[in-house]
Amino acid sequence: MHLHIYNPKMAISVILEFARTDRADDPFAFRFAAQEYLLRSEGGSVASSSFPWQQSLLGKLEALRGPQRDPVLLQQVGDLLQQFLQPLGFAQHEQRILEAQRASERVVLTIRSAAAELYALPWELLTLRVTGQHLGELPDVLLRYEWPDSTSAPSACPPNQTGRFLLAWSAAAGPVPVAEHLSALQSACRQSGLPFDAEREVVAHVSCGRLIAALDSAQKSGAAVRVLHLLCHGGTVGSTFGLSLDADEVGAAGVVVDAGRLRQLLAPYASTLRLVVLCACESGNPGSLGNHLGSVAQTLHRAGIASVIASRYPLSVAGSIRFCQVLYEQLLLGPSSLEDALLVARRRLAEDASQLDWASLQLYARTQDGDDTRPVTFRPYRGLLAFQPEHHRFLFGRSPEVAEILSDLSALIQAGRPRLLIVAGVSGTGKSSLVLGGAVPRLLEQHGGALRLLRLRPGSQPLDVLNAALAGNPADSRAVLLIVDQFEEVFTHVQDPALRQAFARRLWTLASEPHSASQTTVLITLRVDFIGRCGELLLNDAGLCLDRIAYDEAHRIFISKPGPEQLRAVITEPARLVGLAIEPGLTSRILDDLGAEPGALPLLQDTLDLLWQRRQGRLLTQQAYDELGGVVGALRGHADALFDALTEAEQRMAKRLMVRLVELRHEEDLSTATRRRLTWRSLRPASPQDAIHQDALLARMVDARLLVTDQEGIEPTVEIAHEALIRSWTRLHSWLRADKLRLAALAEFELWVSRWRQYGTLLVSDELVHAEAVAQHCAEDLGIEASALLTASRRRRTRSSLAATSLLSIGAITLLSLLSLFIPRIRSDSGIIVIFMVIFVMPILAFIVIMSLVIRLLWKRVASARVRQRKRSIG
Repeated sequence: MHLHIYNPKMAISVILEFARTDRADDPFAFRFAAQEYLLRSEGGSVASSSFPWQQSLLGKLEALRGPQRDPVLLQQVGDLLQQFLQPLGFAQHEQRILEAQRASERVVLTIRSAAAELYALPWELLTLRVTGQHLGELPDVLLRYEWPDSTSAPSACPPNQTGRFLLAWSAAAGPVPVAEHLSALQSACRQSGLPFDAEREVVAHVSCGRLIAALDSAQKSGAAVRVLHLLCHGGTVGSTFGLSLDADEVGAAGVVVDAGRLRQLLAPYASTLRLVVLCACESGNPGSLGNHLGSVAQTLHRAGIASVIASRYPLSVAGSIRFCQVLYEQLLLGPSSLEDALLVARRRLAEDASQLDWASLQLYARTQDGDDTRPVTFRPYRGLLAFQPEHHRFLFGRSPEVAEILSDLSALIQAGRPRLLIVAGVSGTGKSSLVLGGAVPRLLEQHGGALRLLRLRPGSQPLDVLNAALAGNPADSRAVLLIVDQFEEVFTHVQDPALRQAFARRLWTLASEPHSASQTTVLITLRVDFIGRCGELLLNDAGLCLDRIAYDEAHRIFISKPGPEQLRAVITEPARLVGLAIEPGLTSRILDDLGAEPGALPLLQDTLDLLWQRRQGRLLTQQAYDELGGVVGALRGHADALFDALTEAEQRMAKRLMVRLVELRHEEDLSTATRRRLTWRSLRPASPQDAIHQDALLARMVDARLLVTDQEGIEPTVEIAHEALIRSWTRLHSWLRADKLRLAALAEFELWVSRWRQYGTLLVSDELVHAEAVAQHCAEDLGIEASALLTASRRRRTRSSLAATSLLSIGAITLLSLLSLFIPRIRSDSGIIVIFMVIFVMPILAFIVIMSLVIRLLWKRVASARVRQRKRSIG
């Protein structure tokens, strides 16, 4: 007997490994007489004990199969097994098992025997000497059967593929509860987000041929069956038991397929078939003692199938249904390991005191495969995708925010106020995941089946989308929970202001309808940088705008960036849930690399998903993290993928945006470059058409998590999601090196814009000349504000030039007036005055006008020369 204690978080493993003293090399050399058996201890010593094989024992074992069994019989058989183990030192291990139970630690006890007859004994009934309890009734003790020296076929399942289920049933020997089993499997798949196509994944009236055809078809499709659920009756065949299936020929009588034939059918699929569930009576019964075939479950186990579940005794209809429901709920919704799922299923079966289903349940599996086997693969991290309700079990670190959403919605309903709640936050804080993967499942759970979930994104035609969602099922009169995700799309996707207005007003009307059984509750996610634009949307005739609702604490929740402990939970808890281990030091390293970046959450999820795809078995490794390039490596890959998918014009625009968002502290040292946070208005092109294209590109870059948005006062802002991207993205480096002078000139222009915005200071003299040069060289980079500053400065220069000309003219007139004082007064001859004006006054006026024109022409030439000189220095 070996007692293996693994990681404290894992199960305690106890192995009972038997051998017969007589003809130990032949597992089937059974003699119907008292037999001596050896049990090897943990230290390597060997102890022996005799087991009394008698006719009376066979009668008791046979009686256990019957419906009217004596309860005392279970205790007698259990005590007999306990007496057999006492000389073997089982008492100390019994004490350890009891201690583990008090500490709620799981114990896996493996029966491994080179004597085949010992598998016929119901070890689930083994009693503990101190408490008298059966091992099978202890809540945290799992029994596992293992054939010596057998191995599971190496898995050929794609590591990142969930795998398919196959429900095969036959009523050849009588009715079976197929509807209930199918419903249980469909429900578990639906709730866990796994696909289940009944036409493809159910084989009705299964025969040997139809079973192989289904398995072969799945294998060839690239989505092999991982879990085979066989529902049928068991039947005797010779000295053992088999499964009653339909015949291949239509209309022919059913056949009992023996274990050897089933092995022949299923062994070729052992590398992909990781779990076979035999919901059939006697599928774990080996038949007569010493027969060479053994039970169906044992035979499939020996053929290399990783895990086989069967029933030693007749399985009740109610028990099979309950077992199916609990097993798949635990496997898929937990998600739990197969071992934990079986423990829960056994406890549920024990609730029916009239049946022995709890003791009948058997698991054939191997110690070398571990005590936490997962026949179904789950992807615990969402990457760049938002969590949906079916992923709620993988959402961690957001419990306070979920509770706040539930509390605020309840308060609105209790107060009789419009049932509209806005969940706002900067990009990258996980608003959509929080609502869809956190709050929505809790709300649906609270209301049972009395709440209908509708979810939508506005898109370019939000009213059509809303009307289609509401009209989906006219006969459904339940209350509606309407989720409007990414409400900012009404500003980024909808060009018609009237359509935006109508959509927002419709939502407010739905939320304001009187309380009723069919009322609508509206839950909106919104990027915080769009709250200011909500003032454009009138909600009613009284003039109420959406921004007032967005700033009302009763109708709005602000979501902050998750803290370090929340991020740690995001890493470790999903891994724990699916049985993954994380190499020591990796979690802290990831958190250190994330730092306090504004877009940390999606970057983290994406990195973790890529690590999961590169896992070694069940381990997330430092090596994979290094190969990935850390957190920023994942982001860099997305940046390249996005840029390569853009058109040439979009690539030029993306390049201009990215370099504008970098602060070059030292032109020759890119390692000192940092992020710059700029307002959307400062980046917005002057051309309305270019502005539309840039808004669409910015939205794509935000969705790809290259950029994040925020709010600075009432100004929406944008910045690069992670500063490490500046240091490590080769493309961005080349752009920055090529555009250093242009970026410096644009940075100077931004300072002038800031000065103008704050103090109204316009550009003059050399500043204006330099600004014009920058404008000619970087016309596409100037935003609306920069263009407005340049226009205002040019207008002032024009006005100054005209003012100078006017002053010269006034000066000339004044001069002439003064000259007229020194001219003798001529009263008698007015012709002399005319001559005087022609000879003296007109030339002076002409000279003044010509000089003004010359001065303006020279000024323009000098300014143009300066602009060309500045432009050459920039470019």
